[in-house]
Amino acid sequence: MAFLRPHLTGTQSDYIFTKIEAIWKGGEAWPDFVEVMRRALYGGQAENRQLNSRSSQWTWLPGLCCQAAGGNFYWADYLAAAWILFYTGAGIMDSIEDQDRLGVHWGDMGPGVALNAASGLFFSAALALECLRSEEDNPLAAPEVIRYFHQSFLRMCSGQHRDLLRPEPTLEQYWKTAAAKSGVFFALACRGGARLATDCPQKLDNYYQFGEQVGILVQIMDDLEEVRRPDSELHKVLKPDIGRSLPVVYAREVLPEPERQGLRACLGSAWQDPVRARQALDLIDHSGAVLYTLTEIEAHRERALAALQETSPQQEAGKLLVSMVTELAPRL
Repeated sequence: MAFLRPHLTGTQSDYIFTKIEAIWKGGEAWPDFVEVMRRALYGGQAENRQLNSRSSQWTWLPGLCCQAAGGNFYWADYLAAAWILFYTGAGIMDSIEDQDRLGVHWGDMGPGVALNAASGLFFSAALALECLRSEEDNPLAAPEVIRYFHQSFLRMCSGQHRDLLRPEPTLEQYWKTAAAKSGVFFALACRGGARLATDCPQKLDNYYQFGEQVGILVQIMDDLEEVRRPDSELHKVLKPDIGRSLPVVYAREVLPEPERQGLRACLGSAWQDPVRARQALDLIDHSGAVLYTLTEIEAHRERALAALQETSPQQEAGKLLVSMVTELAPRL
C-alpha cells in the first residue's frame, strides 16, 4: 500500500498514533490518565504504540474512501484518528453496559476508571475533529463532516438505548438496531471520508450505503464467531447478553415454544456452566441459525460491493476497499 502514502514511513497505525499523541500533549492531560487511554487504545500494549488488531484493520477506511472519491488519502487523517478514538471509547462503554468482563489490562482499576477513560477518548476524538478545521485541503467540508460525526453518534446512542431495553429482540428489531449502531458507525467513516473529497449527493449516499453494509457485516461476523467457539470456550462467550446476537435471535424466532424455553433456560446459566453452554449451542444449531447467518453475510457483502461499485471509485483505492470486504466476509 506504499502508493497511498509514499511520503511516510511505518504503518498507518503508527502515523495515526502520532496524531493522537500530539492531541493528548496539547490537551494537557495528566500523564497517568494519558497512559490509561493509551492502554485502552492499544489493547493493553501501550508500550508498543500499536492499535489493537480489532481497530487497526479499519484505520485505513476513512482515507481509502476519501481517495476512492477523488481526494487524497491523507486528507482524512484526523477523521480516522477521531473515528478510532470513538470506536475504542464506544467499545468500553458497550462492555460495561452489557456487563461484560473488562480486558485484563484494566487490572484492579475497575469500571469507574474504564468509563472515565472512555470519556477521555471521546473528548480526544472531538479535539481531533477540530483539527480538520485547520486543514487547507478542503476547509469548506470540515464543518459539515464534524456535524455529521456528532449526529451519527447521537443516532448510535439512540440505537444502544433501544438495544439495552430489549434483551430478547425480534429479528426485525435486531436488523434495525444493527443498522443504527454498527451500520451508522461504519457509514460515518465511509461517507465522512468521501465528503472530504466530493459533495456529490449520489456518491455520498452510495458511500453511506457501502459503510452501513460493512458495519452490519462486522456485527454479523462477531455474532457468528460467538457460537463457533470450541466447547472449552463456549461458557466464556455465551453471556446473558448473548440473547441479542443474530443466531440466538433467529433461533428464538423459529424454534417451537418448548425448545425456545429450553434455549432461554440454557442461556441463563451458559456463561458459568459448560454443559448448559453446549446444550444452548445444540439448540441454536438445530434451528438452522448458522445457515441463516451465513446467508445474511453473503447478502450484505454483495450489497456493500454493489454500493461501492456505484461510486465509480478511484481504481487502486477501490481495489483495497473491495479486498477489505472480501477478507472480512469471504464468498460462501
